[in-house]
Amino acid sequence: MDKPTKTAIEEWVRGTTGVFSLTNIYNELCILSPENKHYLRTIMRRLVQAKVLKVPPGKRDGLYCLVDDEAPEEHWQSADKMSVPLRFPFELEKLVRILPKSLIILARSSGAGKTALLYNILYMNMYDFEMHLFNSEMGLM
Repeated sequence: MDKPTKTAIEEWVRGTTGVFSLTNIYNELCILSPENKHYLRTIMRRLVQAKVLKVPPGKRDGLYCLVDDEAPEEHWQSADKMSVPLRFPFELEKLVRILPKSLIILARSSGAGKTALLYNILYMNMYDFEMHLFNSEMGLM
């Protein structure tokens, strides 16, 4: 077969989903000669540099996937601006604003009082909201 064109390679790449290998391209575009395989690897390296492709982390050499940089448009200006009226110990609610659908994560070193703080937040709000407390040591409560 003749040398594959850059356009043919890019069209093949853009038509893929998931992870694919150089072998997939060799087979589907009938790339057999060492010169053409070298040319393909050069094109793939350039596509990675151009951020069209990426190498999946922890994968072996010769594997690629298409970079998905299309995110759904967020209409953040029309979002609900009402904060959730949670009460916190030490009147921390005066310092923070919790929005609907927020996930609160509390991290600190061992023995710093994280569990006590969370139980107090739960206690202060348990009659006003449906709450779920997940604790890595105790499971769902």
